[in-house]
Amino acid sequence: MSANKTPLPFLLLFLLFGCTISHSQNAFVIDTSKHLYSANRDTLPYRLVYPQEQDPAKKYPLLVYLHGMGTRGKDNEMPLQKFSTFLGDSTPLAKHPCYILIPQCPEKDVWVSFPNFPKSLSASAEPSPATENV
Repeated sequence: MSANKTPLPFLLLFLLFGCTISHSQNAFVIDTSKHLYSANRDTLPYRLVYPQEQDPAKKYPLLVYLHGMGTRGKDNEMPLQKFSTFLGDSTPLAKHPCYILIPQCPEKDVWVSFPNFPKSLSASAEPSPATENV
């Protein structure tokens, strides 16, 4: 992708129609492809989870799963290891089908910065580069 930011609607259309999906007997399908979103010389690895049953006439919500600090990096796999425990019980996804975006925060970045921690839990006014890419 170019250095220009890709508009979110275009990115979501790409995510929905440009990915190869795996087959599953569960209420969800984890995209087996490793994807990279690039903007402003930053790269953000991500995966996508699809509802198993999709009705083209329906709209589905998009849930964004932001992992903890222990799964930061660029391998595009560690967030899935932690996320898979949530997917062990597919009942919530069967009742509430949705798309789930699983980005991976770079090792030297954070989703939210708390500049005065531990004196204050006030977050910085500006988003981190990783959060801005999400």
